[in-house]
Amino acid sequence: MALTGDNPFIAIDTATGLPLPGQDVPVPQTQEEIDRWFAVQRAWAAYNRNGDTSFLREIGLLPPKPTGVKSTQRQVMGDSHNRRTKGNRAIVKLIESAPWREAVTYRETWPHEYVVIKKDGQEDLLTEVCRRFCAGEGVDGRFFRIKNRYLFIGDYKYWLMTPCHKIDLEKDDYVLNRALIYRDRRDFLIRDGDNGRRNNEIDGLFGITTDEQRNARRM
Repeated sequence: MALTGDNPFIAIDTATGLPLPGQDVPVPQTQEEIDRWFAVQRAWAAYNRNGDTSFLREIGLLPPKPTGVKSTQRQVMGDSHNRRTKGNRAIVKLIESAPWREAVTYRETWPHEYVVIKKDGQEDLLTEVCRRFCAGEGVDGRFFRIKNRYLFIGDYKYWLMTPCHKIDLEKDDYVLNRALIYRDRRDFLIRDGDNGRRNNEIDGLFGITTDEQRNARRM
């Protein structure tokens, strides 16, 4: 396995080569890869939350724990990752304390929440989110014809409508959005005919149709 930079929840499974999120890694292309993608994320989230390595061992990212042998968290994961973990827990605390509000207009279509950075006093959260985007931890996705980059943390994916390098808080205010993940194709590609209902069955196709490519070029 290989950790991707400073990402708290994500590893590249070098044994299988599955496209897990991280440094310019392609998104999953099948439901099986999506299931593996989120299993790895769940395992790292558990470790960063309370040092629990059981999920990492369960999915094979760590070897089974030897019977009768005690090992410290430092011995299992290494000093460098454990130092990163402290910073990773900080962003979780910022997320938990943020005053997320419902995007009422999208309640019946694509439900999500948001905070307004300056208005809600969330400059520190924006800084942490942008730090991770700038470290290459964002995952490319598409919302119909709109391309964007998403950050996956816990049960949510987060996104901005303005790239971090173009943000100027002295001149403007900005919105940070988040949505519960679906654990299917819609977490990476939302295409014509999709909707945001969680009980909705979707196709497993990841490619963009010719019509969608043509419409995207018109924008």
